[in-house]
Amino acid sequence: MKRRAAFFCILLFLSGIRLPGRESATWVEVTKWLSAGGQPGGEDFRAFQGKGYQAMISLRTAEEDVDLPAEQKLVSSLGMKHVNIPMPGRNPQEAHALAFLKAMDELKGQKVLVYCRTGVRAGSVVLVFLVLKEGMEQEKAEEIAARVGLNLDRLRDFARQVIERHRRLPA
Repeated sequence: MKRRAAFFCILLFLSGIRLPGRESATWVEVTKWLSAGGQPGGEDFRAFQGKGYQAMISLRTAEEDVDLPAEQKLVSSLGMKHVNIPMPGRNPQEAHALAFLKAMDELKGQKVLVYCRTGVRAGSVVLVFLVLKEGMEQEKAEEIAARVGLNLDRLRDFARQVIERHRRLPA
């Protein structure tokens, strides 16, 4: 019985069907090369691939209700790169934001979607990226990050601390 239930869940994931009660993810085009938001489903990945996206950066962790290996397999089968930076929402570390910046450097010139479950964590790394890498004014970057989903003070403060620390470092 458990095998059948697991198979059904994988089938739902791969088909892109959203379960009742689950919020529909939305995404914001942050720059010409970067969009961000909540968890895509199978059909969403296909749509992003059709729009020219070449890479997906997931901030989901293995402890969340997501099958990361199946997601990576699906994204890869569509000819896109899949990068996982497991960033916990309760206790993000500076290393997570820096890993995102490094991944964006490595994917420079490629269309990228960064996502987490709801867009909150994605919004926090987008805020760091826009200020430190794109040179955007922090107030404007915070407005964009809020549209992505950054609505928790804890993660907004985390992003602000990373920005403040790395603004001071020599280039």
